[in-house]
Amino acid sequence: MTHLSPTLLNSSIAKPFCGGNPPKPEGPNLPLRTIVFPLRCNATTNVAVSERKSAHYQPNLWNYDFLQSLKHDYADIRYEERARKLQEEVRRMIKDENTDVMVKLELIDDVKRLGIGYHFDKEIDEALHRCLSSERFSTTITRRSLHETALSFRLLRECGYDVTADIFESFKEHGNFKENLSNDVRGMLSLYEASFLGYEGEEILDEARAFSRFHLRGALDDGRSSSTVLEEVNHALELPLHHRIQRLEARWYIESYAKRKDANQVLLQAAKLDFNIVQSTLQNDLQEMSRWVCLGNEQQYFN
Repeated sequence: MTHLSPTLLNSSIAKPFCGGNPPKPEGPNLPLRTIVFPLRCNATTNVAVSERKSAHYQPNLWNYDFLQSLKHDYADIRYEERARKLQEEVRRMIKDENTDVMVKLELIDDVKRLGIGYHFDKEIDEALHRCLSSERFSTTITRRSLHETALSFRLLRECGYDVTADIFESFKEHGNFKENLSNDVRGMLSLYEASFLGYEGEEILDEARAFSRFHLRGALDDGRSSSTVLEEVNHALELPLHHRIQRLEARWYIESYAKRKDANQVLLQAAKLDFNIVQSTLQNDLQEMSRWVCLGNEQQYFN
């Protein structure tokens, strides 16, 4: 079983005068007159100079010895071969045309959030294109649950498809989102994440964000869902998915996904192995760079 490595888990400008004395300004010769201004002090002000407080920064751990001590055990051919086999299994899952549309979208979402989506850009785009081209998908997207509609909207917008935000109109009543939607915490979470994929002027998504944020905070305070879902809610309210750094998000989501009872073990193992291989590669690059920096400092010292 593959474990995650704990380590390492942005008017005109005057030309300067060069040499000699500056040129004298041209003009008529005028007599020089000295004007003396009397020096007068009306008041004395005592300015207290406060001593700068220390921030108590900890010593930098990223010194040469520490960088050279990093272990990159996953930079081995046998791990890369295992990763390729797992990736082929995931690729077959994405390309399977017999899978239900919503199951496929859930799979794509997990693949992307686990940090391995970059291996399957072509397959994901083709799968989403097939979903969007499907007549059944187009006619039923507004009749699905809030979670399914919001997830479809977010994934399609993330990949550049111009899906209209009007698909959320079916969840409104008398100009506002239906209050009973607040009981669907998973749907509220999906709506909240989808609301950050809006274009300027899409007021319905601004309303969706305010509505879902309010009820998600209430669900978090009342504990109105499973611990796994509430953990995702808290994570999203801290910072939405659309604003997070993908690699750091993958580190968090791998641990969160592993707690799910319905977790796909092929996906999980592929994500863990990929994360550790990439980390080992970056650690090796960092060690090589630190050696060059150290060598450059030594040459500068002896020169």
